[in-house]
Amino acid sequence: MVLIHWAIEGGKEAPAFARRIGLASNRTRTKFRHGPLEVDWGLSAGHPIARNFSSLFLHDESYWNLIGDPARLTLLATGGAEAGEAKPPLFWTVESNQGRVFVSIPGHYSWTFDDPLYRIILLRGVAWVSHEPVDRFNLLVPLGAEFATSLGNPGK
Repeated sequence: MVLIHWAIEGGKEAPAFARRIGLASNRTRTKFRHGPLEVDWGLSAGHPIARNFSSLFLHDESYWNLIGDPARLTLLATGGAEAGEAKPPLFWTVESNQGRVFVSIPGHYSWTFDDPLYRIILLRGVAWVSHEPVDRFNLLVPLGAEFATSLGNPGK
């Protein structure tokens, strides 16, 4: 299963949803912000989805104060909290038996999907969840990509 952005909202069923996907939102307690995100991939050394990434700059939305057990996650990247808050998870995976989950909190704005670096991560996540080589969809990355967003210039 691949979950992007608000797909993690579980409402009153957030605890049960989090048992399946790692962390879930309940909009009554989840905090969020819109703006620049410096995504830190330092925790994901060796994971094929994050291969060759150390940081990524996006302009998107982040969430924190999510429900669930962070110990169940394979945390790939963090970032995007308000001052004084711990950097929340932005990308993670969960495995259970043969099932796999990949979560991307960024994905609020359409320009995020135009960013070729974000596309690499997202398409690697799709391939990984499907038990395919993570480079399976590389040819799709540049189709219609807007390189300006990778440089911190969201939108037109």
